[in-house]
Amino acid sequence: MTDLAFEQAFSIGMGETGAHFPTTLDRLIHLRTLPNLGGLAGRGLTYVATHAAERHYDTGERIYRPEEPVASVHFVVDGKIRVEQEGLHLLDCVSPFAIGFIPVLASSDVGQTATALAPTVTLEVSRADLFEIFEDDFGFLENGLRQLSRQLAQMQARLESRGLLDRSEPEETPYPVRPIDFVERLELIRGGPYAEVNLEPLVQLLRYAEEIRLEPGDVLWEEGEPSTWGANVIHGVVACSSKERTFRMGPRSVVGFIESNGAMPRGYRAVAETRVVALKQTTEVFLDVLEDHFQLAIGYLAFLSRLMLGLSLRAARSGGSDEEE
Repeated sequence: MTDLAFEQAFSIGMGETGAHFPTTLDRLIHLRTLPNLGGLAGRGLTYVATHAAERHYDTGERIYRPEEPVASVHFVVDGKIRVEQEGLHLLDCVSPFAIGFIPVLASSDVGQTATALAPTVTLEVSRADLFEIFEDDFGFLENGLRQLSRQLAQMQARLESRGLLDRSEPEETPYPVRPIDFVERLELIRGGPYAEVNLEPLVQLLRYAEEIRLEPGDVLWEEGEPSTWGANVIHGVVACSSKERTFRMGPRSVVGFIESNGAMPRGYRAVAETRVVALKQTTEVFLDVLEDHFQLAIGYLAFLSRLMLGLSLRAARSGGSDEEE
């Protein structure tokens, strides 16, 4: 993206008759009012405003069709949209929220049904344009990661408090007497969002990871504290508890990352149940690595989005869904 985008933002180009936003500047001003976007730098928002297409839908008209993968994001300007997948009601979306971010980021082949429940106006941004914004403006990508992490943490908490989130029993592993060397570290984190990542960003992540060793009863954090780091558990069990839920995390699991990436207060107390060995990673370092390695960042967003899709379907099957995205 070049500075031409900024010039276009202030051009006078009339759109369709009856359009809510006849110029790109009108779209930019509207995007500035959205709670999840208003604080971002102008560059990414200007690109969105320049490339967004205003769409109008009548009541009952389809926006997404189930036989087609979701290929764009719709910011709802006016009206209301119902989103379904596999015949399940996922959410009803109104302004100032949007639909499509999660399936687009997940690159899901499974289509969704999105239907206008009232006369509806949206600003549509294609998947290709969204990814170009992410690559060109890391602040926009970081904001997407933060919002997605918050949604995921909140969904996990809701499902777990209702007994709908299963966690496997922590496995027993030998206590590592000596420090964990680099090859062992690499083997331990090579999976999940890092399964197909090039070695270079993983080396950068591991170089700044701190090995921590805890004794039974040691507190990692208290509920409500600011979250600035997470840990890959190598050995032992971390007991997590709040008023609504309790769970245990063991070897090859990660604890605390989703909340820290979402800049959220800790949603539970975390205590070493046994001796624990873990790799501690700060959010600051993690974001620095994502900024340097776009494919890692997109892969991580896709991983979280697939998790979120799965949890959303689980909630819908149990009779619960989100009212807005």
